[in-house]
Amino acid sequence: MCLQANISAALLSNVDEFNNGERGDQMVREMTEHKVTYNDTMRTAFSYDKTVCGYLMAQIDKRGIDFKDVLYSPSLVNKYIPTNMDLLCGDHYVEIIAKRLEGERSLPPARRGPWRSVTQFLKVFVDGVVAAGNRKTIYTFFIDTNPSFSVYTELAVLSANRLIVPINADDFSRAAVKSMLYLLYGIEIDNKRQIKYEHLKEYEFWYRAKEEGLILLQIHLVINNKITSYKGVAKAFKAKESEIVSHIQTVKLKEPTRFVDHPQILCELNDLHTVAVQCLHCHTIF
Repeated sequence: MCLQANISAALLSNVDEFNNGERGDQMVREMTEHKVTYNDTMRTAFSYDKTVCGYLMAQIDKRGIDFKDVLYSPSLVNKYIPTNMDLLCGDHYVEIIAKRLEGERSLPPARRGPWRSVTQFLKVFVDGVVAAGNRKTIYTFFIDTNPSFSVYTELAVLSANRLIVPINADDFSRAAVKSMLYLLYGIEIDNKRQIKYEHLKEYEFWYRAKEEGLILLQIHLVINNKITSYKGVAKAFKAKESEIVSHIQTVKLKEPTRFVDHPQILCELNDLHTVAVQCLHCHTIF
C-alpha cells in the first residue's frame, strides 16, 4: 500500500552478481502485464492488473474476484524467497486509484454506506485469503505503508491489528509520531488545535472510524533505526529517542488500549548500511 512499491521491488529482484536478471523496480512495472480476467453475466471480459491497483479497481467496479488470483509468488523469479510467501504486488499508480477511492467514499448514504465499505477493501482481501485457505495454516500479513496519511494508508490500518512504527531519533520523527497518534486515534496531549478544528472532525479518519463502529489496530512496537553496528546509539540520537519514548509513555498511560500489552515499546535496530542497498540489486548477497 505504498506507491513506491519498495517491498515488492525487493522481493521481485533477481539480479545476480554478474548483473544478469532484472531489477525489482522493473519487475514491478512488468507486473501490469499479468492480468486477471473475468466474464460477467453478459460474457463481457474485464481484465485487471495483478497488483494492488488491479484488486482495488475490481472492488470499485463491484466485480467478484478470487483473492488468490491477484497474489504472486516471488519465489518464481527469486530463488531466495521462501515458497510459502505470496505477494500482493505494489503499484506506482496507487496514488491515481486513491482519487477514485475518495470519490467512491463520498457517495451517500453518510453512515454505514460507501465510506465504511470502501475503507475496508483491504480488510476484505485479508479476510478472504484466510477464509479461502487451509484452516490449519497460520497466515501472517505484512502491509507496507507510506509515511503520509492518505486514503490507502487508511485502508491499510483498517486491515491490520498491529502497527510497527519505524522512526529516526530526531525532531522530525518526534513531530511525525505526534501527528500519527492524532490522525489514527485523535490523541493530542500538548496541543489545543483539536478544539479549534472541532467542527471539522467528521472529516477526520479517527472520528469517522469511531462513528462507523470500526476497530482500529494497536501499536505493537516503535523501532529506532538510527544506531550504528558497533557503538550503539549516538548521544544526540539517544536524547531525541528519549523525548519520543517519553511522549509515547505519556500517551500509553492516558490511552493504554491503543497499545499491545507488553512492557517493551521501543526496539533499537542496527543500521543495515551496504546490505540495505545491495538487497535491491543483488539477491545473492546473503
